This record gives sequence, structure tokens and C-alpha cells, in this order.
Amino acid sequence: ANELRLPTGRRTGLVLNAHKVIHAFWVPALGGKVDMIPGRETYLSFFPEEPGVYRGQCAEFCGASHALMAFETVVMTPEDFAEWLTAEAEAATAPASGEAVRGAQVFTREGCGACHSVRGTPAVGQVGPDLTHVGSRKSIGAGILNGSEEDFAQFIAHTESLKPEVAMPSYNHIAPEDLRALVAYLKGLT
Repeated sequence: ANELRLPTGRRTGLVLNAHKVIHAFWVPALGGKVDMIPGRETYLSFFPEEPGVYRGQCAEFCGASHALMAFETVVMTPEDFAEWLTAEAEAATAPASGEAVRGAQVFTREGCGACHSVRGTPAVGQVGPDLTHVGSRKSIGAGILNGSEEDFAQFIAHTESLKPEVAMPSYNHIAPEDLRALVAYLKGLT
């Protein structure tokens, strides 16, 4: 997800690294920019004082997806942060509707759990993002699309054209009714 959550009134440190190319982690409103160099850990810390949403950005041209490397830093009161952290630690919500149940079956049949994890289910992949609470995200695909049902379907079916150099293949072979069910399942993961 392209969100970083921080509490106010407490120093939070980040350990940063890069996989293939140089990046630069930067949240201008919170100060500091640090290079991220493949094979090297770098460190950055924040001591946010005011709740709010602050834009972050990769500040080093890093390839075809550079323009997609923006993120939000959400600074919360300590109480709100603790509540959010507790909710994030919970396992996924079991699908409630018939369509979402069918979507969970599509998720399994298509092998999504080989790359993605969903806590509380057999999906334990480590390659792709953890999808345990993906339905509560404001955006998907590293922030390139909003979290609407249409955007979920678009991203699943056309991943490679929407996000260059992504490891996930496009799943444009999924029947429309199965894609709708899969989206219902994912949107229900809150």
C-alpha cells in the first residue's frame, strides 16, 4: 500500500532499502530525504507533531514507474494510531455474501495466494502485497487507481499495462462474472 501511518508525539524510525535501482524517500512536510541504494540499508526518522495527511514521493528518477511512486503519510493521534494498529493486526474478515464467497474460490483457483497473503486464510504468499485489509485502502496498485470496484477489476485484468515492470501478470482471461466475484471478495477484506 502507498500509505505510511505515524503517531504524533513519538519518534518513528524507518529502515529503507531498494531492490534494483536507486530511489530517494521524501516526505517534504516532515523533513528529510534519504537515498535508497540497492544492497544498502539507510535510515530516516520522523517526529510528527500535527495530525494530517502529508504527501511523500520518490525524489530520484528510478525508471518507467517513477511517476507512480507517490504515497500518503497519515499522521494520527496516539489513540487513533493504536486503534488503527489493533484493527490492522486482525485476520481477514470472512466473506459474507454469496458473490464474495465465490470470489474467495476464484482467488484460490487462480493461485493468487501463491504471491499474496491474506491473514486467517491459506493464502501465505510473500511476493506480492498482503491483501488482508485491501478493501479498506483508498488506492490500489501503488496509488495509481482509486479503490473503487471498477478500479479493482481494471487493475486485476490489466495489471501489466497499468503498472509497468510489475511482477503480477494481467488476469484478463477471468470471466466477467468471476472477476466481479473476485472484486467482491477483495473489497470485503476490510
